[in-house]
Amino acid sequence: AHFCRFFVEPKKEPSPARRRTYTTHSRPTQPISMTTPDVGAAHRREADESEAPENDHRERVNANCPCDDDGARSHLSDADTHADADARSRTSQTSSSWSEVSPPHTPAIMASLATYSSGDGRTVLPLRPSVKDYAWGIRGLDSRVARYALESGIVDEVDPDCPYAELWIGTHPKGPSTLSNGTPLQEKCGDLPFLFKVLSAGKTLSIQAHPDKSLAERLHSDNPQAYGDSNHKPEMAVALTPFEAMCGFRRIEEIAVLLKKHPEFAACIDKEAQLEVFVAGDEPSQAAALKHLFGSFMSCPEEKSKKQLSLLLKRLQYEQSANHPHPHEEPPWERKCARAILRLAQQFPHDAGAMAPFFLNYLLIAPGESFFMAANEPHAYVAGEILECMACSDNVVRAGLTPKFKDVPNLVSMLTYSTGGPSIDSGTPAYGDDRIMRYTPPCPEFEVLVVTCNPGESLVMPKLDVPAVFIVIEGSGSTDNEDGQRLVMRPGRTYYIPQGSSPLTLNVNEAKRGPLKIAVAHENLHADSPTAVNPKLPKTWRGEFGGWNGSVPASPVPTKRESNSKAQELAKNAALKLEGEVRDKLSIVNI
Repeated sequence: AHFCRFFVEPKKEPSPARRRTYTTHSRPTQPISMTTPDVGAAHRREADESEAPENDHRERVNANCPCDDDGARSHLSDADTHADADARSRTSQTSSSWSEVSPPHTPAIMASLATYSSGDGRTVLPLRPSVKDYAWGIRGLDSRVARYALESGIVDEVDPDCPYAELWIGTHPKGPSTLSNGTPLQEKCGDLPFLFKVLSAGKTLSIQAHPDKSLAERLHSDNPQAYGDSNHKPEMAVALTPFEAMCGFRRIEEIAVLLKKHPEFAACIDKEAQLEVFVAGDEPSQAAALKHLFGSFMSCPEEKSKKQLSLLLKRLQYEQSANHPHPHEEPPWERKCARAILRLAQQFPHDAGAMAPFFLNYLLIAPGESFFMAANEPHAYVAGEILECMACSDNVVRAGLTPKFKDVPNLVSMLTYSTGGPSIDSGTPAYGDDRIMRYTPPCPEFEVLVVTCNPGESLVMPKLDVPAVFIVIEGSGSTDNEDGQRLVMRPGRTYYIPQGSSPLTLNVNEAKRGPLKIAVAHENLHADSPTAVNPKLPKTWRGEFGGWNGSVPASPVPTKRESNSKAQELAKNAALKLEGEVRDKLSIVNI
């Protein structure tokens, strides 16, 4: 006993794994727990511990002793321990926004990753997505993409000055996902028909549209460098935070009001195109007039558009200031349009694309809501974070608000010029469980499930007959299945579910602070019953907030009959005013 007391050190309890807690400053959110992804045997160990009651900021986890498949402990070497300490020090210096830091991957854990990632045909496998750092992304740890990339092991540290924009999950060659051992996902499942993304927008994206299949094939053939895919790109967005976007053309009546009220806007468009807007009657003539109007604006000489934009900004700044004698005399939708233009002009000085809100609906999408953008429809995302799923393509035709390649002639010719904006979809309960919300677009390549499991609950996921991928978007918990596989769920962890895998059961301990939410993407299994509104249905007005067939309009219109009568009166007055100015030109055209 005397010998043991002096020459044998008492066994120390393993230090608990330290957890990083980060809270965004741009919006109030629940702190997100971020730890290093340990899969395979480490997943089973974490799953067991995730069922234990949760303390304020720590869980008792022996992170330095991952278990092998037989349950035996594999102790790390001193060198690994020192490497972890050095990595913690570096990460703490780089990411000061984190209150605490957890150790990165160790050689022993990486070995278990490589062994586990081989799997069999039914094993759920962890993935490493691809990260894109476009100029419009959110910088540093304010970006959900950055936090997810850190959790997935894609990056060892987050650069506070880097704009983390998109996280790609799929097999697209520009950003293929891999298994944890580096094997491309494409080797496991072939080419997935969809591409699943997390998007963090801190700055407005370009005014753009995506081609249909026939146009995509032609563009790819004519200019493969600018258009690398021959596939179409319909896409659907599901908001994770309040999300701002410009989508689809405004109704022709609204554009007529804006032309009359803003002479700077009208000065960028020729008189004939303006007159067509005021006198257009049925939908085909409205679409033709809108095409002529938009084409005229996009072809306005750069010097002229810059001058008119400068004059417009001076006037709008005065009208939006407290010095204006009647700051609230215009309707709310017009004030929102003016503020949007001022905001875009700050981001893109001297770019006439800042006047895009005169043409496009400006929408605010709440978390949990979604919208679908079909091919050949104009849009530009403004700010916020979303899940985005699309056909496997990266074709984009741009026309403004970007330093990248612009293809104005193709954009003007390809658009459908339908008006009213997209329908807003809140999802529909699926598989007999209202905790599983289904978002189904009217295209066969993809659909999205958002699954919520509350503390103290278990939820059995549906068995899918197609390959799928999923990402944990918030909360924590564990999963298990009939094959005995157990996984730990943390925000940002991403997985591949092979076709025919045993259904996963989500489990969340009752001591957890909030629900576990995951987002699943797979081939569309409900193409015959989309949750998005069928665009072929006749448009009927559903009230100020319902819009046309559930869409969100830029301005309230009480009834379609009132709208038509006001539009006719406005068109008559405007036509009389413009008739003298364009009579000679129109007579020449008629001859």
